[in-house]
Amino acid sequence: MGCSQSSQIPDPLRPSLRTRGQVDKKRICRLLAVCLLVAAVGGCGGRSRPRPSPYHSQHDNAELMSLLSSRAPVGLDKRWGGEVISRPEIEQFIRHYTSTRRKFMQQALERARYYQPVIEPILEKHGLPAELSSVALVESGFNPIAESPSGAVGMWQMMKRTARSVGLSVGWFDDDRKDVEKSTEGAARYLVQLYKMFDSWPLAIAAYNGGMTRVRNAVRDAGTRDFFVLADRGYFREETKDFVPKVYAAMVIMGAPERYGFD
Repeated sequence: MGCSQSSQIPDPLRPSLRTRGQVDKKRICRLLAVCLLVAAVGGCGGRSRPRPSPYHSQHDNAELMSLLSSRAPVGLDKRWGGEVISRPEIEQFIRHYTSTRRKFMQQALERARYYQPVIEPILEKHGLPAELSSVALVESGFNPIAESPSGAVGMWQMMKRTARSVGLSVGWFDDDRKDVEKSTEGAARYLVQLYKMFDSWPLAIAAYNGGMTRVRNAVRDAGTRDFFVLADRGYFREETKDFVPKVYAAMVIMGAPERYGFD
């Protein structure tokens, strides 16, 4: 997730014009150098990884399972609303998003009202559950111009190579990753690929964050397709280990925001 840079050039860096309209070439060179430096940095700040809140859960496993299963669309495997949602890791991140990261979640839900009418039809067109929009919430808080220090860009936080592999244009002046419709189309195509490869939503979501090669190798080496077993055995980075339960936690909150005190 990134923060935007001001497009206004400070007065000391503005190129001056000579009396006959000729441009001061030296100052233009300085200006271009500054612009290139700003573009290379790619925004200020990075993704924070605060620890989950230690507060007690207000909802037990039965309530969580009932909430999600009532919304489960056709095409979700049984692990989406059953054995996965009952995991303590997901409850932990529900507490995290309703306490420590409450402000982030409130802003994300406000953006969701604006972008969901665009996002959900695209996901459903590709045969994906609309609830997968929670991936974009966790990745960027539905911020279409978010940028990370690692080079991931847009609402769906796609790297250049991944974006190009799913048909997006990534250039200096034209980056489809910042276009809500085009980036959602690309993310949907990628999620379809991942689900076909792993036949498991937890593993597909893990691969979206950590890469399909890492997940494929973990499944092969451990001899299990259970994401949480693989995570407990240390096959994933901490970011990917947390990413999957975060997505499910966001999905639960998005399904009934008023239950958690959000507007």
